Amino acid sequence: MIGSQLIAPAVALSLRVNSENEALRHWQHSETALKPLLDERLRTVSALAAEVKSKEAAIQRQAARLAENQRWKTRLDQLASTIPDSVWLTQLQFSTGAITAIGNALNADGLSAFSSRLWPAPGFHQPRVGAVSRNAQGHAVFTLRWPTEVNDASVH
Repeated sequence: MIGSQLIAPAVALSLRVNSENEALRHWQHSETALKPLLDERLRTVSALAAEVKSKEAAIQRQAARLAENQRWKTRLDQLASTIPDSVWLTQLQFSTGAITAIGNALNADGLSAFSSRLWPAPGFHQPRVGAVSRNAQGHAVFTLRWPTEVNDASVH
């Protein structure tokens, strides 16, 4: 009688263990099937994260260029406001270490007034007058050069 009383719980326990083993095999099979998919998704997400980081860096570079363009716009607006009516520029050259203006002046007074004004804002020294000559119309043709200060990286 005791043996027959133990058979029912033993069968129930055996069924439960078999059921749990079957569930475990099912999960292991699911894990094996899902692992390649999850690995591929992880690679995709990693690639997207790298792309986002690259685009963020590009946006930061563009923002820095826009800020630099705004600084130059301000400087060039300041330059334009210092040019007397009797002076006009024919070239404006930007190089590492200096800005060079080449232009014409109706008379020496206009050139003197232009070269003595305090245009270049921070980052530049007073302009140096370069070659001055007369063209066929009698206008003064001049070159002015504004050296940049060594420690001002924003002008390079």
